[in-house]
Amino acid sequence: MRKAISLLLILSIVLICQTSLFAAVSPQANQEEPVWRIDGKNINEFPASFRTSLDPFQNKKFKGDLPSREGLDTLQISGSGMFGAAQFDKMIAQIKTLTSGPIYILDLRQESHGFVNGIAVSSYIDRNWINKGKSTAQVEKDEKAWLRTALQAPIEISVLDDNKKASETYKIMVDTALTELEFVTSRGVNYFRMQGTDHSSFDNDAVDDFVKLYKNLPQNAWLHFHCFAGEGRTTQAMVMYDILRNGKKVSFEDIVKRQYLLGGNDAMKVTASKEKDAYKVPLYKEKAKLLTKFYEYVTTSPDDLPVKWSQWVKEHKD
Repeated sequence: MRKAISLLLILSIVLICQTSLFAAVSPQANQEEPVWRIDGKNINEFPASFRTSLDPFQNKKFKGDLPSREGLDTLQISGSGMFGAAQFDKMIAQIKTLTSGPIYILDLRQESHGFVNGIAVSSYIDRNWINKGKSTAQVEKDEKAWLRTALQAPIEISVLDDNKKASETYKIMVDTALTELEFVTSRGVNYFRMQGTDHSSFDNDAVDDFVKLYKNLPQNAWLHFHCFAGEGRTTQAMVMYDILRNGKKVSFEDIVKRQYLLGGNDAMKVTASKEKDAYKVPLYKEKAKLLTKFYEYVTTSPDDLPVKWSQWVKEHKD
């Protein structure tokens, strides 16, 4: 009897230890679970990093000779970070004071994102790479399914701090859940997705689609570019469009510099200021290489760009 009791005691201790072990590791296992990140609140203000090609240069950002503005004031583009519904409406109202032409929203985000109750949200995991390697068609299919789950039960949405930790969390009942395509077109604005992995350069298929769009745009079209923060992918795409429109008249250095001085980032920067961002360095180098080659592609090709980028780049490898 004593042996039986002792055996039961030992088994109980083992089970308690195992339970404690699994409880300790479970938070680690959940770190890769996506969170509903708040990307833009439904408030009446401009989205982060909003700027237009008509803006004056932010001279304080640069020492030295200012770049040429040739072709910039007629470029008809703008850029920003992600926007909530009210932010979008304020931004579009501002753009309409600058142009009478059709407005196109160029969505540069690969990560799943959309709008719940007018709040901009995305599905966030480490490095913002939840859809890395997926085609645009697959991303859009998964994105729509993800957003529809918000209509089934209350969800928790969070503001993430610089360390990607939740600094504010709200539990909400969702009445409306829309993809960006659904939201933008419901406002009577054109929409085009040129998906890019965060921190990275655009792939050849995306560039081909971008050039095709450019060749078919109405002459007076206004393009608004956005990613999450309005910096990396947004500046990269704005540089590329500036190259398409002005590359044969303006130097590559001036185009990069002036998009930086409008409020973007330095598209040719290939260093990381923080150790935790070291993984971005090779991605920055690929981005810089793409922009350099794209300038060569545009400036050495006929104006109608008869050869697709993907074909040209195969024939002009370093």
